[in-house]
Amino acid sequence: MTIDAAGLPVLLTETEVAQWLGMSTESLRADRARGVGLPFIKLGLRRIRYSADDVRDYLTARTVVPRATPGSAAAQGR
Repeated sequence: MTIDAAGLPVLLTETEVAQWLGMSTESLRADRARGVGLPFIKLGLRRIRYSADDVRDYLTARTVVPRATPGSAAAQGR
């Protein structure tokens, strides 16, 4: 778990997450409205935060590792 100096989880704003992922805040908002995408934390009526650990886990779960195809250098051990 990523924690700050006070021992609390690191929370990111939607702007920080959007910039880091190279997407718009509007896309994050649309995902939340549709009930898809990154897990989020709602603090009060308007403040949305994302746990750094949740963002990392979300990305890890969606990481695709290409397999070597026959005839490729990777398949031939090069």
